[in-house]
Parts: sequence; C-alpha cells; structure tokens
Amino acid sequence: MKYNLEKIQDIFETEQNITLTAKRYAKEEGIEYDDSLRRKFSSLINKSKEVETVVDTDLQTETTTETNQYANDKESKKSYMPSAWDAENNCFYTIEEYCDKYNLDISTVRSSKLVVHIAGHMIYNIAFSESIFSEEGINEEFVEEVVQRHIKPVNITFNKNLPVNSEYFDRCVMTDIHLNMDPSGEINTVPMYQHKWGSKEIFERLDLAIQHIIDHKKGDVLIIDELGDLMDGLNSQTTRGGHHLPQSTSDKEAFQLGIDFKMYLIDRVVHLYDKVVMNNITNDNHSFLFGFFVNDSVRRIVETKYPDKVEYNVIERFIDHYSVSNHTFIISHGKDSGEKKFGFKATYDPKAADVIDQYCKSNKLYNGNFLEFSMGDQHQRIFDTTSNNDFNYFAYGAFSPPSNWVGTNFKDTSSSFDMFNIHKEKNLKINIPLIF
Repeated sequence: MKYNLEKIQDIFETEQNITLTAKRYAKEEGIEYDDSLRRKFSSLINKSKEVETVVDTDLQTETTTETNQYANDKESKKSYMPSAWDAENNCFYTIEEYCDKYNLDISTVRSSKLVVHIAGHMIYNIAFSESIFSEEGINEEFVEEVVQRHIKPVNITFNKNLPVNSEYFDRCVMTDIHLNMDPSGEINTVPMYQHKWGSKEIFERLDLAIQHIIDHKKGDVLIIDELGDLMDGLNSQTTRGGHHLPQSTSDKEAFQLGIDFKMYLIDRVVHLYDKVVMNNITNDNHSFLFGFFVNDSVRRIVETKYPDKVEYNVIERFIDHYSVSNHTFIISHGKDSGEKKFGFKATYDPKAADVIDQYCKSNKLYNGNFLEFSMGDQHQRIFDTTSNNDFNYFAYGAFSPPSNWVGTNFKDTSSSFDMFNIHKEKNLKINIPLIF
C-alpha cells in the first residue's frame, strides 16, 4: 500500500506522537489501524526527519541536568558532564563532532542545543528521534519473537478461595524498577554498598510482591500503577542524554527482561481478580522511549492473551489521572523526558502543588472525589495527607536498590512496594507496605 508521506508529516507535526498519527491517518483514509501500521509510520517518520542543530548563543540560559560519573578530568567537577568545548582547537564542537567524540549516534539526533551545565561549562542538550530499532539486535523481527514467546497460556496454580469484598478494590504501586541497572557502579569502582540487581534478584523481589498481593487481597479489581523508570537507560544513557549509566546487560537483553518482568507479574495475578488494570508511565527521565517500546510490546501480548481480563495502559503524558468510584489518582513519574527543568520533590512543595492544582482545575477533578497525587523518581517513600486540603501528596519508594551513584551521593536507601485496599465509596485506604 502506498502512503501519503506529506499528509503523514503534516499530521505528525500536529500530534507529535507516532501512534496518534497512525490512528488519525487510518481514520481519515478509511483504512484499518493496527500495530504493523504504527511500526510502518515510525519507520517513515524517522527516515524523513532531518538533523536539526540549534545553538543557543545566550550563555545566560541555564539548564540543569543530573550530575553523573562521566569524567575526562576527575579533578574537575565541570568534566562530570561531557563538555562541548574543544580545548585543542579553542572552539566549541559542532554537534557532529560532539556525537563522534562521545559515541552518540548522529542519525538519531532530532535537535540539539548548546547550554550551560555548570558556570563556564557548556554541553549539548540533545533530543533523540523516536526509535530504538537502531540499537544492534533490536529490530521488528526480534520484537515479534519476544512477543510470540509470551502469547502462550501459562498454567498458574492459585487459591480459588481467596476472600472478595466487592465494596473494595485493590491498588498496588511500584516505581523506579531500573531493570538493566548495574548498582556496583563504573568498572574498577569499589561500590559504597554491595547490592546486586540481576535477573535472579529482580524476580526474587517480584515473587515477594506477588505473594504480598495474594496475602492481602481484599477487592475484586486490582489496579497496578507503575510510575516510570522501568528501564535504567538505553545505550548506557539517560533519557536526556549526556549522563552515562553503568548497565548490567545489553539493550537487547534488557528489552527481553522488561517484557519478561511485566508478563511474569500479569500471568500470576490475572486469575486472582475479576479484572486487572495496569497503568504504565513512560514519560520519565531514565526509560522514556525504551520503556515505551517495552510496555507497548506487553500491551500487544496482553490484548491477545487476556482481552477480557486485563486493561493495559501505556501512558505518554507527564501527568495523567484515572478514577475508580469516588477516588481519583493523579499519576506521574515526577521528572519527565526533558521538558520540565526541575522534577517534583519527594516532600510537599508549593510549586509542585500549583502545577497539580492547575491540572485538577483543567480536568475538572475537584468534583467531590478523594484525590491522591502519586509520583516516583525520588526513591523516597513519603505520604503527606495534611499539607493540602484538596489532595494527598504521595511519593513512592523505588522497587530497585539504589545505584552506586545514589549511595555515594546520598545514602543507602530502602526499597519498597505498596499495596492498598480501598473502599470504593469512602475515604478509607488500608495501606500494607512491603519494605525490601
């Protein structure tokens, strides 16, 4: 079938989202939308994009990015971010030279901007194109192979006599799973704390979480909110680029691990409830497009395997919400892929409250429901029910152990998984945390 590339580009300029572009084009052209069409459009759009370099000549502009362990000169704090300054030639690198120096794929650069990281220290802030298929070994055939492996039914034994109270629904929250993280840090580094986060440790912890759900089941519906940073990074980089991350696996292995993790969880809880809803945040600062492709692949599996039992939502907005009876949950990772200069804090903050308040007003959420704002990112578990009369402000702890960078710069933080039994009509939440 031939496609109108000019029309596709025009729609993408408006929607800024490949999935929405494919759906709108299909509707307007009277053709059927499916995932193969979305993948085709992804290929067409990415091939049509030109590399755009935007240099910010106003050196007063300040952009803050997380400090990392990347260092050319370990005696200088400024070298902790890859510098855009070419000391040998006494000038700034072009974006092509910058990518070549720091092993970045220039073909995936959508736009770039020269910004101040620390006073007098310039870096490139880069936005990459919406594709992971340039990564070696990750292509459509590989994705299809992984997806097909999970389509087969899984026989799980479970207790059919678990209690059910239809006045309640169950909610679980997990965030910052960081699946391909190497918590030991950089090569040849002796870590501050001895943590392991390989496949063995990940699934041992997931088994504990699943047993926790079984032990404390109360309602007939289960909602699982995964609040972002499912994957630690892609190509050993954060979403925003320029922040090197020690990784424990290749991107190809990490992709498989992400799908295995989600399907292992779904296969073991789907038989316990009348319905399971999974909300998966992908607009975050570590996973972003990698997390999106993992979750979108899981969505394809679930829609085929459990079409009537599981609702799997892949959430691309920075802040989103949903309601169950008299409860509304506003969910966000807390830090996005690049638009938001500073992330939300773990403790209640008036600036964050203003953002949440405007979101509530814009979406008409002040309708008498009980409101909770739920976020991850900060790896701290802090529940505030008193600072704001309109909504609770809940920061959830990380599912993963801390990285060596976190342990070195802050502390050896605890990890957690939270479960709630929530009365559908009353403002009654029974919280049963699992602290790892």
